[in-house]
Amino acid sequence: MALSDYYLCDLCGCKTFYDPEGAYEESFVGDMVVLCVDCAKTHEIKIEPKPTEVRNED
Repeated sequence: MALSDYYLCDLCGCKTFYDPEGAYEESFVGDMVVLCVDCAKTHEIKIEPKPTEVRNED
């Protein structure tokens, strides 16, 4: 169980979940943010649209 097999908290760097296969890196995930249990007690993640000049119009 190498440290690189864990997805780390984006705030403090603590281990959040074990992903030995790198499934999230190879999937259709465009972006992902994770908080550990302790950081989730005091912080929240918000999803907001990007400014229109930055959006990729596919």
